[in-house]
Amino acid sequence: MITLNLAALGDTLFISRLPATYNACGRLIAEAVAHNTWDEVGVLAHTKPTQHRPAASYKASEGEVTLYGTPYRAVVIHSSAQDKRRQQRLEREIQTSYSTMETYAHTAEQQEYFCRADAEAAAAKLRAVPTAYHLMDVTVEERPLESRGRPSSTTPRAVKAMR
Repeated sequence: MITLNLAALGDTLFISRLPATYNACGRLIAEAVAHNTWDEVGVLAHTKPTQHRPAASYKASEGEVTLYGTPYRAVVIHSSAQDKRRQQRLEREIQTSYSTMETYAHTAEQQEYFCRADAEAAAAKLRAVPTAYHLMDVTVEERPLESRGRPSSTTPRAVKAMR
């Protein structure tokens, strides 16, 4: 396999990593995932895997990028270990987003408004809170403010105002 790869290099004088700052990098990765044309490379580690640290498995996909008018052969490498790290990071980001929305919702539930227009304006502001993974659906409800004191067992409490 190594001899085939060296033969494929031809007159190429160097091998380099394409920085992610190039748009071509993201496009190439997206194409590799969309076309699902992976060649299995397998496990490359010399050490034996353990229960807490399984061996990473690799697969590769080949493509071509053009940078500054010059075409280059590019290879996308996928690592199963990288999948797990990204998944854990994504789960942390989702939890942070959820906690943020939960805090905003709890604060908004405690607030009372004296007119519906103010409540609707606050609801619109709450709907516009930017989070990466969650949207908030807000409704405005009227709550009766009952008069003070112990209610009578025969008659319901009198409603003093609506909030």
